Amino acid sequence: MRWTHIYENIALLAFFLFLVGEVVAISYITFALYVKANGWLLYVGSLLRGSPQESMGENVTRFAGNVSAAGLRYFVEYPHDYRFVVDEPAKCREQKPFVVVIVPANPRNRADRDVIRKTWGGETRVGTVSGKTLSLFFLLGLPTTTATTATGELDDDDAERVQRRVLEESAEHGDLLQADFLDSYSNLTIKTMLMMEWLDSRCRGHASYAMKVDTDVFVNVRNLVGMLSSPNAPESNYMTGRVPRRSPPDRNPSSKWYLPRDVYPGSHYPPYPLGGAYVLSLDLPGKLVEASRHVRAVYMEDVYLGLCMERLGVPLTDPPKRTLFPWATPYSRCAYSKVVRAVIPPEQLRPTDRMQVWEDFKRPGPYCY
Repeated sequence: MRWTHIYENIALLAFFLFLVGEVVAISYITFALYVKANGWLLYVGSLLRGSPQESMGENVTRFAGNVSAAGLRYFVEYPHDYRFVVDEPAKCREQKPFVVVIVPANPRNRADRDVIRKTWGGETRVGTVSGKTLSLFFLLGLPTTTATTATGELDDDDAERVQRRVLEESAEHGDLLQADFLDSYSNLTIKTMLMMEWLDSRCRGHASYAMKVDTDVFVNVRNLVGMLSSPNAPESNYMTGRVPRRSPPDRNPSSKWYLPRDVYPGSHYPPYPLGGAYVLSLDLPGKLVEASRHVRAVYMEDVYLGLCMERLGVPLTDPPKRTLFPWATPYSRCAYSKVVRAVIPPEQLRPTDRMQVWEDFKRPGPYCY
């Protein structure tokens, strides 16, 4: 009987180990299929001017928290050890710009980047305005797989083709930065904080200010330089733009900007810079990165910057005139001549429209009559 009991225990143990092995195998296969479906890229080598790039290795974009009814994550993993796989590490040191302009962009939207390069961005690409040097960079994440094959399956080669075009574009223009996170709306906080990490590690001590600009924004570079060249412009602990104050969180679960009480219980957000465009002094990025270690990261990147500024005890600064950072503004030469930035209405966002706006804005003659 004793041996029978031992044999029964061994059989049970073997069956238990078999079940554990099955669970591990199924989990591994599920994870592998998920990775494949989301187009995570793994590559080694470089196409950029002969400079070796790190292997992207395991993609480290991971999420925590829940998903809203709108399908958006409201809590993301940051800080984390993300890496730049396309970089311009020496540009700030070599160019010593007065302002570093960074435009977060989707890796697929080459057209947006080209329009910016040909319009207002052309004045910032190692150009000088009023004797001040400016530099322009575009910040990207990894392309996701969105195309499907004839059979309806995700086309794994799609993201790889986009990535090859990104590397070719970087070799051509030398103004792209790319980090190893999936480029998506839900990851804007990661993108914004990686911008802060890059500014702190690459530009601190070599530049005075930075400006973050979305692709649907027009920048009047001369007014930007004029504002920051003013004797009243702070040189440290400075962040300005359009600053909402006492803005309440959206508690509607179906809203794009939903934030539940257990993530942020306050009745109002602290002041924060609207994400379309804002300016900051170059001593702030490192401080914001440090503050982020103590602030729970939410997916609304501009609100998150406000939370980090609150943690630092640094107030945001309103611009000298609120009209320098207006709401969405239909184009007119007179209106655009008076702003630092204007959000371009959707009906004027086509590349041909923006080129026409720029040509009209730069033609000789007075701006206002």
